[in-house]
Amino acid sequence: MNGETDSVMAGERVFRGQRTADVPWPVAAVVGGRERRLGGNPRELHDPWDGTRLPSLADCSPADVNDAVCIARATFERGTWSRERVSTRRAVLLRWADALESHATTLAMLDAMSTGKLAAETCDVDVPFAARVVRWFAESLDKSAGAVAASGADHLAWVTSQPLGVAATVVPWNYPVGIAVWKMAPALAAGNSVILKPHEHTPYSALLIARLAYSAGLPEGVLSVVPGGPATGAALGLHSEIDARPSPGQGGSEPGSSNTPPHPTSRTSPWIVAERVPCLSSPTRTISRLSLRVCDTAYSATGALSAPQPHYC
Repeated sequence: MNGETDSVMAGERVFRGQRTADVPWPVAAVVGGRERRLGGNPRELHDPWDGTRLPSLADCSPADVNDAVCIARATFERGTWSRERVSTRRAVLLRWADALESHATTLAMLDAMSTGKLAAETCDVDVPFAARVVRWFAESLDKSAGAVAASGADHLAWVTSQPLGVAATVVPWNYPVGIAVWKMAPALAAGNSVILKPHEHTPYSALLIARLAYSAGLPEGVLSVVPGGPATGAALGLHSEIDARPSPGQGGSEPGSSNTPPHPTSRTSPWIVAERVPCLSSPTRTISRLSLRVCDTAYSATGALSAPQPHYC
């Protein structure tokens, strides 16, 4: 699918040969495999490190969400993916994993400028993790089968796995690549249709991930990415045609919500600082090394990592 993109006009930065000015920023939702320019007021997004304005992206409306769900349901019932041969699903997923790795630098730049994380962390940790997750579930498809349960001589009890239908999930902002793929890969491998809502501050990498899935051969209609805020999440979480709603993160209490740390650009919430970080030390470990480890442990799960040269370390 040909992606609709925008660019960022900012100070020149380079990460592993790629300039920030050349990064293709997705600026359209992916609804049923087709890109959709959204109406409504665009959401202003900024780089949390230096305030650089990022390409604007409007929220998906409840009508957009309903379209995505209806397309997902119709695709599931047609069986173009849900009843596809295991060998075909496996091949598509493996090509998707390869595409994730080949676009690691771009994904890293998208996440670095929207989350404030180090680009190296996404490129060297998050993307390889995501690719391994996809490959694990792809390779498991032809290695797990049903079973014959114990029964009487006049009965046959067969246990088998079937796709549920339409799965919806919401992911937090701090690991946009890793958690998005972590949620999508097993559901897609099983033959489900999937609708994902990324965090409203970090939608870009999820939109690119969806494009890569379709370029790998995923049939149209199987996967949608609907960016937006609480209203979008509520429309998705409360839709009657959703069959599975995986937990978005650390136990969100509202439909489509995620109880994860606030994004660094949030005006209503300060940075999360760990008050207690238990750790074990030894006489040979210096205070400076220990404090660096404590800081890394306290902030890594929140995405709140920085360095003298942010994004590109």
